[in-house]
Amino acid sequence: MSSLRVILALQAILEEVAGDSTPFSADSYLPPHLVHDAMMAIEDTAGDDSTDQTQWLAQEQILLNRLLRADEMIKFLRQKNSELAQRVQFYEGRNPE
Repeated sequence: MSSLRVILALQAILEEVAGDSTPFSADSYLPPHLVHDAMMAIEDTAGDDSTDQTQWLAQEQILLNRLLRADEMIKFLRQKNSELAQRVQFYEGRNPE
């Protein structure tokens, strides 16, 4: 794994557990010393020239991960909605489609 990918992964993790945005899950947590260690690793690895690009790439990765999770949730909810609709039809005495 390239150092850029490692930095992006660390930044995505930090954004989830210590960023300004609302975490995806209430279970998102890292102890403060690990947050600090991750921040130090990012600072030590990233050069001044690549900081902006790295931050943009990290933000992009965060958004892509959230879109994937949202897509999975939409598929799950559509399936559940379909199952509930079939149950309603059954109980109303109709044949399911």
